[in-house]
Amino acid sequence: MNDDQLLAKFDLEQFQWKCLHTDDGAEARIRLLAGGECAHDIMNRYVQGDQTLFFAVYVDLEYAFARAKIIETCRNAWKWLRYHVPIIACTISVRDDNYSYLEYHSPTPSGADEWVGRTFVVHDQQVLDLNELRTQVGQTRIPSSAGDQTWLHFVTHASAADDTITRVGFLFQSHHAPFDGPGIKLVSSHYLTQVARSLDSSTSYDIAWGNEVHNLSPCVYNILSAVEPRPIPPHSAEQPSFDHPYYQSMQTIYSGVFKASQLSHEGRIPMGSGDVPETSAGLSVRCLASNPLSHAALAMVVMSDNPPHKNDLESFLNNYSLVNCRSRLMEPYSQPTHEGYPGYAIGMTMMRIPVSMFCSSSGELLPLNRNLLFKAMATIRELYNHQRAVPAPLSCMAQLGQIMSASMKDAAVSDLLPPNQCYMLSSDGVGERYLQPTYADHSGKTVLTVPKFFSSLNRNDPGPFFRISSWKGVIELSADFNSNILSKDEVRHHLTKWKKLMLLITRDAQDEITISGTTGRLDYK
Repeated sequence: MNDDQLLAKFDLEQFQWKCLHTDDGAEARIRLLAGGECAHDIMNRYVQGDQTLFFAVYVDLEYAFARAKIIETCRNAWKWLRYHVPIIACTISVRDDNYSYLEYHSPTPSGADEWVGRTFVVHDQQVLDLNELRTQVGQTRIPSSAGDQTWLHFVTHASAADDTITRVGFLFQSHHAPFDGPGIKLVSSHYLTQVARSLDSSTSYDIAWGNEVHNLSPCVYNILSAVEPRPIPPHSAEQPSFDHPYYQSMQTIYSGVFKASQLSHEGRIPMGSGDVPETSAGLSVRCLASNPLSHAALAMVVMSDNPPHKNDLESFLNNYSLVNCRSRLMEPYSQPTHEGYPGYAIGMTMMRIPVSMFCSSSGELLPLNRNLLFKAMATIRELYNHQRAVPAPLSCMAQLGQIMSASMKDAAVSDLLPPNQCYMLSSDGVGERYLQPTYADHSGKTVLTVPKFFSSLNRNDPGPFFRISSWKGVIELSADFNSNILSKDEVRHHLTKWKKLMLLITRDAQDEITISGTTGRLDYK
């Protein structure tokens, strides 16, 4: 790519929702996909099912409810959610111009009921296990033959005593383009709020279908805050240069991606998912969940599993660093509340960790001890500081997305997708930021409690996509991998090593590990 492509004027207004003509005169809207949305569309189309997004929530009911009552309430709340967050009913189309678009078509009342019938799916399990259900439905083709690309799976016990229920599960399943991780949590929280408020009421509500098009979330590039630099629009007399903060960001991010494609240390680590129910030696959750610590320990796992040769000392561990950029949006979209942005607001930079940091001058891998952990943390902390210094981490994703989409499509045709990503790490942060631990009825009394949840992605690549987050003071480690390729023993080995390396900071890395189920999900006890 030459500088002329990076130094091009660019119109963010092209991503606005536009009216779409329909034969029956129903309200409909359409807009271009942008930024990371494009990447997820390409992955889903050419590597079928890759990156399908899942979010699972276990919910305890304060009182026992009749099974029929809770199902009816949750089904009605799903219809209500479509009106207030209509992107859950959007579809993706590829037009004659070979660009991908997000479409929304307003239904008739009967059409809305049919949509609910297809996308609100009731399951019964002898033992409530959303991870098992996630595995079962993970092969679903997206979009479906009916054009659906988002579902809510509702799960109850198959043999609830006297037909009453005190615990249920919800599994959101979606194409990744409309939502990122924080976004699907916001949508889930919005939904659970409505469920809680409806449990103590038999009041029905009328929905004026057609008006919900005004609730469509704007494209993220049309709601940027004043602090986020923007590209120079085509009608401006100003000329782009790398002195401009927007184009400086374009150059920095693309340069990292280009360098990563030229020289890297190939590392692949299989991984399952696990939970760490308690911290050790009184160490705070905030400390254990810090990005430099978890990332440094993970990089050490990569190096131990892929020992370098002497000629690798000039190489790097490269991985895409995903950044939640909601803080770069105008109010109220920047808020972690129901008014916050439910869609896709992820920026991306390339994190490049030098292999030489883990090696002696003769090229041998250094001992994986506390000294190396702190050395790696210091280097990685500086890399995160450089990442935060990028002035336009979000706005330039739209233009870079269009530039890189062409290369991704060429790679797909040549059977080069998914690319070798070495490893991926998502620091999902404090779970309570986007998901409430409890939900109340109209009187303010708690009726729903969330004991646990998990996020997950389909992976055709052996992986891994590591995650670290916290919930109610509990550190949770997890990752997604292709279970058709990896064994539980491989998963156990790498998960154990990552956790023990993190706990080097406490000088106490003793824990018992068990594996339950058949899906590769690991639990710490």
